[in-house]
Amino acid sequence: MQDVPEYYTILFRAVEQALRALDNQNYGSARQLLIEGEHNAEEAFLAADA
Repeated sequence: MQDVPEYYTILFRAVEQALRALDNQNYGSARQLLIEGEHNAEEAFLAADA
């Protein structure tokens, strides 16, 4: 199995957490988790590219 980039793992975890929040009808939390996940994944991508 190939190693996946860290930014992918970060974003995937954020999506998993957001889906759990949606299951609990916590829409604001889900939105925030996705925003933070996107931000953190972008930072990891840029750091890996440096």
